[in-house]
Amino acid sequence: MCEPQIFDLIDGDDTVWENEPKERLIKREQLSSYLYTGYGQSTEPSPDEYQLEQTRAPWTVWLD
Repeated sequence: MCEPQIFDLIDGDDTVWENEPKERLIKREQLSSYLYTGYGQSTEPSPDEYQLEQTRAPWTVWLD
């Protein structure tokens, strides 16, 4: 999650988040993280996507 001001650090569509904006936040000491201990699953197209579709995800309710 980011504050709306994050868009001030993005120069355009070609800006790579992991490069310029993130580096600027680190230099300004404005970057923090949160340890999430719950369930997480990537939703990017990948081999994991098949697993997500074929698995009973913990956040769903299934009626048998």
